[in-house]
Order: sequence, then structure tokens, then C-alpha cells
Amino acid sequence: MNAQMKKRLNRLHRVKSMAYAFRRGVYSICDHPPTRTKVIVIGVLILIANYLKYAIWMVLDLGSSISYDTFSALVIIISIMIVLFSIYLFSSPFAIWKCNNQFQRVGFTNKVGEAPILRRIPTKPINHCTYLYEYHASGIPLQEWEDNKEKIELVMEMFVTDIRQGKSKDTVILEGVSYSFNNSFSFIRWSDDYISDTDFELVIGRSIAGLETARLDKTAHALIAGSTGSGKTVMIKCLMYQALRKGAIVHLVDFKGGANFSKAWKNILQIATDEDALNSLLDEIVGELNRRKDIFSSEDCEDLKAYNKSHSTQLQRILIVFDEVAECFDKSGLSSIEKKNIAEMEHKVATIARLGRAFGIHLILGLQRPDANVLTGQIKSNIDLRLCGRCDDTLSMIVLDNTDAAREIRNGDIGRFMSTDGRLIQGFYFEDKDIMKETTL
Repeated sequence: MNAQMKKRLNRLHRVKSMAYAFRRGVYSICDHPPTRTKVIVIGVLILIANYLKYAIWMVLDLGSSISYDTFSALVIIISIMIVLFSIYLFSSPFAIWKCNNQFQRVGFTNKVGEAPILRRIPTKPINHCTYLYEYHASGIPLQEWEDNKEKIELVMEMFVTDIRQGKSKDTVILEGVSYSFNNSFSFIRWSDDYISDTDFELVIGRSIAGLETARLDKTAHALIAGSTGSGKTVMIKCLMYQALRKGAIVHLVDFKGGANFSKAWKNILQIATDEDALNSLLDEIVGELNRRKDIFSSEDCEDLKAYNKSHSTQLQRILIVFDEVAECFDKSGLSSIEKKNIAEMEHKVATIARLGRAFGIHLILGLQRPDANVLTGQIKSNIDLRLCGRCDDTLSMIVLDNTDAAREIRNGDIGRFMSTDGRLIQGFYFEDKDIMKETTL
């Protein structure tokens, strides 16, 4: 591209920037009531000035130097200039100039050095705190926006949650939330007010989009991972508590002897603490699954919800929780007989993962140790809800199939998790004293 062509494109870019500035100003006036009030005041003053222009001309005694017709034309021209200048000022030109300059500094431009142009300034969030920004960016493909997400976040001082194509190929829409809001929900104490009224919907935590939930009749199983101190066990406790409040039978598998669970938990849970107990529990659950399969088949019911709707005798949902699944299925250093026993238990868990949703039998698997061998593909492929807290690259890759959790969750972020769709979720601060409500039911 020669210098003349580059200058021509830059001139066209400046014209577009000015046009979009006036467009932003008009949208700001339409969408923002305080701005609209200012415009009304300016408009009224201009109308008054035009109405009294003859009186002004007479008071200023301009008859000897300028005719009334010329003065009248000047008043109209000045009025139009004031209107245009006001619209331009309401487009936040200084903030846009700063943003444009930052894009230039970080090198996010097209081949002729043009930064993206903001087409519209958001004046209100689309859901609680998420704002949409629409950019015109000739010569910057969507993939380049996605590859430079971190640079864009620095420039705009926000977490970008979504990048997508606009109505045309040179238009990109960013969805994001400011850093200040993201830090404002770093600690959320649990309250029973969060319990959902929807049939067996569990509340996971809060994200920038609001409360995040999981319906077990649709998202049957969950995998929750995180290193020591990430808040994994606290989230698991909160989900178990909600399941108990909703009338489920909850089984806990913890080969550490339930060390992380107080006596209050042990009074209301059935806990399997060794291989024999786990094997017996899985045999019992698989047997119940097969029993329900026969019942539903004979009653012509497709799932637990349909059965309970048409029968007065209700079947309870069953939740099996593994606090640390690696402790149960790690085959390292075991004999062939021991490995065979674990493989049989894995097969039973895989059966529950594959068939449990329809029969109201659900799994929550906690994972702390970054070992890809402890989760078979058959089990993982049947778990739709996967959350990963603070961890290393290996654990993030096992759970999310990417390293986003390791990259974006900082060491001090306790109880914060990333989902498979890239959304950050802050879990609740749940204490063991909260389950005293359950023990008194």
C-alpha cells in the first residue's frame, strides 16, 4: 500500500470517526435522561434567543454596524453550531480519544494504523452489570479481537465476557463488566433466601449475569475442581445442603474419613470412607437405578419428574458426592486385583453418569489432584456442569479442556470458579452452622 492510499484511508477514517461521534451523541441524548434534560434546557435557551433576537439587536445598538437580517442569520448559524457542538460533547469525545490512544499504544490497529471506532456508548446494563459496546473496525477480523482479548480488557478497564460479530463484517460487539463490579462480589455469604423455588434447581453462586443455577433434571451431574484452599469443598457443602433442603437423599464419599465435615454433617449424611463401603454404596445405587428403570417402563414414565407428577408416592432424588474423586479411583502402585476392583467401581459410576438423569440419581465429583487418569472419558463426557477454581494448567485442562481457570483466577480468589463457557462464578461463603437448619427439620 503506497503512502497516498494510506493518507486517503486515514482521511476517510477521520470522517467516519466524526460521523460516529455525532451518532454517539444522538444515542446518548435518546438513552440518557440527564443528558436529555440538558439538551432540553439548551434548546429552550436557543428558542428564547431566537424569539428575542430583534430586542437583543436593538439593546446592543447594532443598527449602525450590522443589519437586522445579517444579525438574524448570525443568530441562526450560532444556534445550529451550539446544537452540533452540544451533540458532539455528549458523545464523550475525550473518553473516546483516550480509548483510541490506548488502542494505538497497545498496537491494536489495522494495517494502516487505524484503531477501532466506538459506534455507541452504553448508558445502561443489559443484565445487572453487563454492558454492550459496538465497534467499527475495518481491517480487524473477529479472530484478532479474540486473540487480543487481554489488551482490550486493559484498554477498556473491564472483563470482556463475549466477543461477537455485529450486523456487518466490520462491526464487532463486546460484552463486558467493569473491574470494580467484578471485585464487588468477591465475598457472598450464603442465605436461605437464595434457595430456588424451581423443582430441584440448585444455586451455584453469582456471576456478572446474576445468580447461576443448575437444574438437575437437565444438568444431571457436576464436576467441581480446585486446589487446596480454592473453596471447592465449601461449594460442595452448599450444594449438598440445598439438595437436603429439597428432600434428596445425599451420600458422601470421602476417603479422608470425613475430616472436612463436622459432626453435624455426619448426623445427616451417609458417608462412605473406604473402598468396601463405596463398593456397597454403588451396588445399592445401581440396583435402585435398575429398579426405577423397571418401574418407569411399566408405568410409561419417561423420567422421575413425570413419575412423581402422576403418583402420590414420591420417589426421592439421590445425590452421590465425591469430595475427592482421585482418592477413590487412583490406580497408582496397586496390584492387578486392586486395579480390577477400581475399574469395576468406575464402571458403576459411569453407568450412573450415563443413565442417572432420567431416574433422579445425580453425581457431584470433587477433584483436587491434577491427574487425568482418575476420570475416564465415559464419566467426563456425561458431566455437563464443570467448574474449576484456583488451580494449575494441568487441572484446568482436565476439567475445562483449556487453561483459562489457571490463567484468570488469582491466588487470592477464594470461592471463585470458571465454567466451561468461560464465565467466572463466585461461590457462596457457607458455614457448617448453616446446616443446623437442616438438622432441625
